[in-house]
Amino acid sequence: MVTLRYRGRQLTVPFYTGSLHGEPTVADVVSCLISDAEGVKNARDFEDWARDLGFDPDSRKAERIWKVCIKLQARIERLLGEDYSRFVEPAQDY
Repeated sequence: MVTLRYRGRQLTVPFYTGSLHGEPTVADVVSCLISDAEGVKNARDFEDWARDLGFDPDSRKAERIWKVCIKLQARIERLLGEDYSRFVEPAQDY
């Protein structure tokens, strides 16, 4: 589990990397969470999202992941508040 704190708010999420990657940095975690959140936010619908990520749109597993990402998107936006868009920018330093 990883706990992020930002401006008096906090978010705890499961976050795992393979053994070859070592310990993730805060930037690694935030970048992955933002990527997942933006993927959901920018998709037209579940099928669009699934196809973009190489999932079978008929997969129940993919649908469960989609639903987790939707909840995550709301949680990361709540954590970052009005600064969320700053973190979306690729050149942003964390």
